[in-house]
Amino acid sequence: MELSQQILFFFSALGVFNGVILTLYFLIFKRGRIFSDYYLGALIAALTIRIGKSVFHHFMDDLPRWILQIGLTGCLFIGPFVLFYMRSVLHRKNSLSQSEYIQFGLLGALALVGVIFPYERYAYLWNHGGVHLIYLIWAGYILYAVYDTRQIWHRNSKNAQRHPYSWLVALLIANIVICAVFHSVLYLGWPSYIYGPVSFSFLFYVLAGLMLFSPLRAHLVAQDRLGYQNTIERPTKVKKQMDLEIKEQLSRALQSTMQEKKPYLDPQLKLDGLANQLNTTPHLLSQYLNDHVGKNFNSYINELRVDEAVSMMQSHDEYSLEGIAAEVGFRSKSTFYAAFKARYQMTPKAYLNTLQKA
Repeated sequence: MELSQQILFFFSALGVFNGVILTLYFLIFKRGRIFSDYYLGALIAALTIRIGKSVFHHFMDDLPRWILQIGLTGCLFIGPFVLFYMRSVLHRKNSLSQSEYIQFGLLGALALVGVIFPYERYAYLWNHGGVHLIYLIWAGYILYAVYDTRQIWHRNSKNAQRHPYSWLVALLIANIVICAVFHSVLYLGWPSYIYGPVSFSFLFYVLAGLMLFSPLRAHLVAQDRLGYQNTIERPTKVKKQMDLEIKEQLSRALQSTMQEKKPYLDPQLKLDGLANQLNTTPHLLSQYLNDHVGKNFNSYINELRVDEAVSMMQSHDEYSLEGIAAEVGFRSKSTFYAAFKARYQMTPKAYLNTLQKA
């Protein structure tokens, strides 16, 4: 193998290696994984499968057709994972929607057809229909992802360096480039399938550079699932102010969760548990509570529990104060009394007496 081919093999194979590492990281080893991480890991896995097949195909003669089929099957899921990952981030989703279940079912059925009619025995069907259908699905999902997320393109056209969703724009552009390269090879015979892996490797390091050196690095590394962004660096003693729009998003999410789910009734509730329910990080939730609510996490939760206790006192005469304290999430009577007095400047018993006299 000539030196130029060795360099080409190294660079393209490096992208495959990095893809495997990132797949394992997002799907298995990452601490505090969120729902969108699974989509991102699956997307990288599908791309890695397709890229790996291209590397083998370029440098190995007579590659078994079952390997070719695995690579093509990976193509089938790249587009859907791009679309669903971006939606999961933009809409802060925590589960599959009914539409996604249906689409995955259809894609799985299509992959099953490939198992029933394998490339090894039905090469004609694959070459004269199957491959083109898979590429059409791939491109269709990519184009729809561009349309479906068009609002972030408009926002980033004004300020691409500071908008919290610049990462999604960069990731989508990278997938558009990779998709275009493979489609060009399929339909135009140019340039070569090896440029797919080369593009993947190059774009991988571009995205890594964005993650490491962009002003958005804290947003990416900290998994800020509500889209917080860092502002221009300031002295460490000065707290960074949250973007007004993002603050309002968290405010709505917090208010909705507290009213509908009442997680504070759980005596085991911790900062990280509530942050997970709100699709944000413990650090950012704590910062929000301190800067915009004026309370730390424990004070905030205890006030909600006390208000719930007051509501129970007004409507449930049969409960004892100890029973009410336990029902609203306090693990000890002393903590309940202290929180109640801090909230209403009287003990629970004194408050109960005022209700009985009324």
